Amino acid sequence: MVPFSSATAPLYGPCVFGLQLIGVYAIVLYHIWPSEFGNGFMGVDILFVIFGFVIGVELIELSDKEEHTNSDQNNSTTLPSQKTTLLNWAKSLAKFVHQIRRFYARKLTYFVSSNLLLILGSLIGAFAFFLDDTIEQLRNDIMWALCFGTNHQMTDVDWTLELIGISQPRPLLHLWAVSVQLQFLLALSSPLLFLFKFSSKLFWRRPMNCLLVQLSALFVLLVVPSFLFWRFASSNSVAMGWLLARAWQFLLGTMSARIAIPHREQMQKCQQIKASEVSSPSLFSMVAEHCLFYSVAFCLGVVFFLPSIFWPPFFHLKSLLTISVCSITAFLLCFFTGRLKKSLPPSALSRWLFLHFGQFPLICFLLHRPLAVFFRAFLTVSQLTIFDGFLAILLITFCSFVVHLIFLFLFAVFPPKKCRFSLFAYALLFAYAFCFLFAIAPGSIRFGQKQQNELAIPIYDESQHKVQLLPLSVPSVRTFLEQIGTKDYRNELSPLLNTVEKVKINEMLKNSFTFDLNNVPGESSDDFVREINMLEDNKHVKRIHEWMMKGNGTRRVLLFGNSHAQVAWREVAEAFKGDFRWLRVVSVPGCMPLFENDWRTIYGVRCAETVKGMVKMLRKTRPDLLFLIFRWYDDFQPTQNEKINLGEDAELEAMQSLMNKVQKLVEKRIFISAPNLQFDTEISHQLAKRIWQNTPLEGLNKNYSEHLEENRIHYDRLGRLRCAKCSVFDLAEDFCWEGICHAFEPNTKLAYFSDKNHLSFLGRLKAKKTFEKLAKSVAEKGAEKR
Repeated sequence: MVPFSSATAPLYGPCVFGLQLIGVYAIVLYHIWPSEFGNGFMGVDILFVIFGFVIGVELIELSDKEEHTNSDQNNSTTLPSQKTTLLNWAKSLAKFVHQIRRFYARKLTYFVSSNLLLILGSLIGAFAFFLDDTIEQLRNDIMWALCFGTNHQMTDVDWTLELIGISQPRPLLHLWAVSVQLQFLLALSSPLLFLFKFSSKLFWRRPMNCLLVQLSALFVLLVVPSFLFWRFASSNSVAMGWLLARAWQFLLGTMSARIAIPHREQMQKCQQIKASEVSSPSLFSMVAEHCLFYSVAFCLGVVFFLPSIFWPPFFHLKSLLTISVCSITAFLLCFFTGRLKKSLPPSALSRWLFLHFGQFPLICFLLHRPLAVFFRAFLTVSQLTIFDGFLAILLITFCSFVVHLIFLFLFAVFPPKKCRFSLFAYALLFAYAFCFLFAIAPGSIRFGQKQQNELAIPIYDESQHKVQLLPLSVPSVRTFLEQIGTKDYRNELSPLLNTVEKVKINEMLKNSFTFDLNNVPGESSDDFVREINMLEDNKHVKRIHEWMMKGNGTRRVLLFGNSHAQVAWREVAEAFKGDFRWLRVVSVPGCMPLFENDWRTIYGVRCAETVKGMVKMLRKTRPDLLFLIFRWYDDFQPTQNEKINLGEDAELEAMQSLMNKVQKLVEKRIFISAPNLQFDTEISHQLAKRIWQNTPLEGLNKNYSEHLEENRIHYDRLGRLRCAKCSVFDLAEDFCWEGICHAFEPNTKLAYFSDKNHLSFLGRLKAKKTFEKLAKSVAEKGAEKR
């Protein structure tokens, strides 16, 4: 999205304004309710086509400024000599350099200033609502945003995890779209202007041939290669964020502009439409401009944004939907801009809306994610409810409207002048330097370095039989967490923690692997990835995690599951104390290893294929023990009023069918995890925030009866499962006592869970007792047989 600065803006402006509103609010709905409006991501496709259209119009106007003057002179004189022709070409080239330099200066000023204001505003909000670890992450995001490289920052990150919704407290991630726009502007504006300008000189007598040459060159040389790169990109990250994969959408808009505004005479007609002129449009004009346009726009919204509510698999057709949305957007821009050919100027209402609110979609797009992220942080919730979501949309709309009015007032009071532009440039450089220094500054932000060093962790020194205070670090906190696992140490050490130390430790507990000290036992493997033919996909974004450990025993142990298996497998390995020949671990996030007919595709991995791959691995390795550790997803829960007859339950039959196969392939025992605890908020983050704000911790824990009720159907299915080798273990029992399932340790106020359901390091230590019991039962049965 760019400011409207062309002569034809009164013509295409109202159409662009309406389409931008559709695209922007589709993105807003997508970020607030990603599961309900899963197709709203295509709002970005609409904005990219519009951006290419607006840039194309401005470049067409630049190319037409000189060529028609020359053509008029050539019509009234004889053919020029070769020397005169070369001189004209030299002048045209100099004119071209001057025009593109001014064009770049104007656009860069807009991009840099809007980007900088958003970064400064995000910094203010971060100091008000974020904790230190979140601000440290913001440093890195600011560095990439200052360089307009946010799209490349996300290259090695799974976009489905990082960009969907506002659960991630990162207010600048949406600037990836702005980065792609600027990269398109810098890379292709010069070639496009060169094409428009000099092809018009060659075919000035045959404008239709000129148009065909320009469109053919755009399509063959630029659109087709970019489209093929997007369609066959090596990963979702490349297809989403790289300019090469997105250029075809911009160029589609540029081609639409070239078709809609092919002649200079049309621009002259448009320039005669003054902003203050109030026309009395005919009935046909009103119908053509309002009813038809908004009917098509409404269909665009219904067909491409809302079906994800009613039909989730519709999301898998996103490539076809993206092509359709871009094509329809380009058609609407071309069709309604071509109204000038029929002498149908925009109505007074459309021109008034465009002139007074033309930049509103731009401001709304820039502000929507920071405002939604800070609003969620203010409410201290991990997910917005329906009511909170509507409040967030109203807040975004209101703030965007206010900011729009402020800028209108500033431009009216302070018209741009050369001296003021110089001062503005100096202010931009100063602010850029400030943000850059902030992004590279080391150390803590909220606490000074001296105060940071004063944070101390109490550790009981057994050699000296007394408590020592060690500086806050990952090793010292790990030792402290291990010691408070025993009752004696917990009672002695817990009172010694102050508020700041509790906040810092809970921030560290947000990552389940912080305290593993990058020490991953065993070695990485790719046997399972080869089985399901995902070796190439897994190289770019590590979706499937696989390890192999060797011990000094005789048992063969396979641990399979989703992200919960990735969290807990170290505790399983430690519980067996090396009493195994090998222990293989396969973690496929998002999938449940109980259903071969699971239709879901999570992060590019088909869950049904992973379960079939597990069966192949079992047939190949014949393990003695199989651990299935996973989260029980809500996909297989009945609806609120649905009653399940377990005698005819299709899901239970699918589980039984798979277990019948698995039992034959496992030599001794199969351990299946019961439904895990699911809390309403991200425990470690919210706990740290509430302790820092000195607000009550009520609502973080959960009633055990509520947990049982939520997962009753899962427990019932496990109870009806016929499996002689199967044993069910319930990690919820480690955290639930006296009718309450505890999200944090009551004495120290430290989190058992890193987010809504994954165990933190402290939670892993507590759950280790369950795995030790399982290992002990395996050893006892082995001893009985001997």
